[in-house]
Amino acid sequence: MPKAVEFGQDKVAKYPAVSAKQTEVLKQTAWKASELAREVHVEAVQENVSTNLIAKAEDTSLLTESVSDALGPPRRQPAEDTTARELVASLEHRIALYAADVQDFKDEIAPLAGKKVEGTGWFQVPYLLWVGGIAVAAWLVYTFGKIGLSVAALAHPAAGMGLAAVNLTGSIAGKMIKQLAVGGERFKEALGKLNLDEKVREMVLNTFRAEHKGVQDEDTQAVVKELTNKG
Repeated sequence: MPKAVEFGQDKVAKYPAVSAKQTEVLKQTAWKASELAREVHVEAVQENVSTNLIAKAEDTSLLTESVSDALGPPRRQPAEDTTARELVASLEHRIALYAADVQDFKDEIAPLAGKKVEGTGWFQVPYLLWVGGIAVAAWLVYTFGKIGLSVAALAHPAAGMGLAAVNLTGSIAGKMIKQLAVGGERFKEALGKLNLDEKVREMVLNTFRAEHKGVQDEDTQAVVKELTNKG
């Protein structure tokens, strides 16, 4: 239904993405781990250590190599003098920054929890169809009510007064609807002749719908007041 026109609205931010730098450090760390594990396995075999240690070194080499392959090679290999501790510290720092971004995102969307999201309703009714449906329902109530009062007016004078009130309301409502329809058509014709941006056009239409509804409410109240003030 028509809504107030707003300016400078906030937009829901996208879920934070992992930075390219964090991804690169992660790949470098995995690659370094794979290289060190391979070297340990080779040295274990050369040093002729126990079979149990050689098997564990081989398993570690296979696992780290698999993780590195899954992540993909880094764009640049870390410098030879870069230690494992330095890589781990750099990776942990990047992970902490990303976790802070995720928390900020959660804090931002928390106030929106439970609010309706436009355009996601399982059943959507266009504005003009909604207004038209209300008008048809009102016309049916008016028509059958008038028929009933016409029949009752033959036997009861009080019902005749009610029929007069219905006729008055129908006359005012008919005139009001006709004027609104003509005005609406002229408004759309004038709007179509203007070279407006799509967003501006939508803003103007939303404003028209809101004012349209407001005028309908005021006229309806005026009709009710006119009827209730009749002796």
